[in-house]
Amino acid sequence: MRWLGLLRALALGLAAAGPVAADDDAELAAWRERLDAAQAEVGTAQQRAAAADTAYVNMRHDRSIRGDEKAKIIAARSDTKQALADAKVQLDAVREEARRAGAPPQWVLPDPSEEPADEPADDL
Repeated sequence: MRWLGLLRALALGLAAAGPVAADDDAELAAWRERLDAAQAEVGTAQQRAAAADTAYVNMRHDRSIRGDEKAKIIAARSDTKQALADAKVQLDAVREEARRAGAPPQWVLPDPSEEPADEPADDL
């Protein structure tokens, strides 16, 4: 009996020490909007990176592209990859903030489809 009371007191103490739950609907809606915006930014950055990769592949097949035009395509590809990396970092930061604020766990868990795939090495 004493153990049961002790375990109950310990459980209540741990529950009280946990993160503050985000019970307010407005606060939850704000976190949902921030998470959606960060995920949309990652999606947009992925599309731009894919377009830049396509332009790079096309440039490699079209031997007439040289000089400044080639440098612009290579710079754009590099910039879009950096923007994608930045967007993913920002998404992770927003997820962590939301988790600490008490947002529902299914909102802050990474999407399984976001797992990094083995990417081929760049051919320069």
